Amino acid sequence: MSEPEFGAYRSVSVLAIAALLCGLASPLAALAPLCFVFPLAACVLGSIAWARVTRNPEVLTGAGLALTGAALGAMIGAGVIAVQAAENTRVASQGDAFSREWITLLLNDNPSAAFALTAEQAPPAPGAPGAPGAGSDAAQAPSPEESFARTEPAPSLRSLGRGAEIEQSETLDMIRVGHGRIQLGQRLRVSDGQASVSVVLHLERRPNAIGGPAVWRVLSLKREDGQAG
Repeated sequence: MSEPEFGAYRSVSVLAIAALLCGLASPLAALAPLCFVFPLAACVLGSIAWARVTRNPEVLTGAGLALTGAALGAMIGAGVIAVQAAENTRVASQGDAFSREWITLLLNDNPSAAFALTAEQAPPAPGAPGAPGAGSDAAQAPSPEESFARTEPAPSLRSLGRGAEIEQSETLDMIRVGHGRIQLGQRLRVSDGQASVSVVLHLERRPNAIGGPAVWRVLSLKREDGQAG
């Protein structure tokens, strides 16, 4: 009797295994931008592995693993991009609405309410106005709220008055700074028909510590000509 014949041994493509692992790790891309490397790697490694296996079917196997990894990377990556794009659009819309409301406070000559929506103030430094033990010189210095009301562009916006309109508003950039906080730049042009003021607001959106809608703050503002507020 003749000896039984066995088929040639075929090894599983290491790249195919790596592609599958990257594909399975692709959902992490929704948690951190750096993790988007996983769906990208799954697509690249899966394509290379599939090409190698199909060219050398007598020594390599794992085409199914390669295709599965690439498919997972492509589908999950596309899904993450779509979700983030929708979230960015929603945040930009909220930032636009908040910017308009905040500018309207200044147009209505209500700088106190506008100042209350700026970045949270730290406790007064020793010797500063409002700090315990502040001297007479410190008492005569303007408070942060008074400085805000006197510093451009707040006076220019207040001078336009209630009849002014916001003619243009656009989001310049958006940065996720971690812990659910998002910062964005918003440019607005306000005009009363005769004079106009263009300002850029640096906004921050942060989660509400007690639940409910996110909290918005104005971190800084400046005129387009560079005068900071």
